[in-house]
Amino acid sequence: MSVGRPELSLVIPAFNERMMIGSSLKEVAGFLKKHKLASSTEVIVVAADGGDGTADIAESYAKYFKRFRVIRPGPRVGKGRDVRIGLEQATGKYHIFTDADLATPLHHIVEMLDRLRSGADIVIGVRDLDSSHEDFMRRSTSRISNLAIRLVAAPGINDTQCGFKGFRAESSQLLIQKQTVLGWGFDFEYLAIARINGLSIVTVPINDWKDPKGEQGLVGDSQLSAMTSTLKELAKVGVNITLRRYS
Repeated sequence: MSVGRPELSLVIPAFNERMMIGSSLKEVAGFLKKHKLASSTEVIVVAADGGDGTADIAESYAKYFKRFRVIRPGPRVGKGRDVRIGLEQATGKYHIFTDADLATPLHHIVEMLDRLRSGADIVIGVRDLDSSHEDFMRRSTSRISNLAIRLVAAPGINDTQCGFKGFRAESSQLLIQKQTVLGWGFDFEYLAIARINGLSIVTVPINDWKDPKGEQGLVGDSQLSAMTSTLKELAKVGVNITLRRYS
């Protein structure tokens, strides 16, 4: 096991990802080795209880990494809870989270790290939502949700929900200390907190984003239920902004 503080903590929330977690972790390990990041990166998988053995499968891939942990936070609460736990336990100088299905190709980590090293507080992946979702329902719900999110929480940012974001360690700790949303809407809450606290936000275009799950979409929720819960969370963020709870 490597000693000293890692440069990068890569957090991977993984709920019911039995079919993909093994191949994804192998791909991550190969990427880190290729780019000479293996010794300076810790990989943290956060796997809520789902009954499909995701955490156990992830544990079996520990041998591929210099620094590797699987966190089992208990029963499912939401992606926001799992990302928060991963960021809380991250020890690197920079923190990046990415989805377990690797919908965002790993090569974007290189650009994201460069931006963070250059002083950006937060770097976020941004997709072209008109072309990234092939499923009509998911494309429609994404458009509706993102319009509302831009109006309330993240003006000027066209895509807040891409599961690929990076932070300086100090920035991620500020965000999780003020975080109140534990479901899908944690992404835009982070951006609202960042904007109010004067953190710099840099966007990276993800023109090759592709959802391996296709019409299956979000793990654990239907498109409609995810949109409904996200809009409720957006209302909560709007209230928090109005009451200056993020300052």
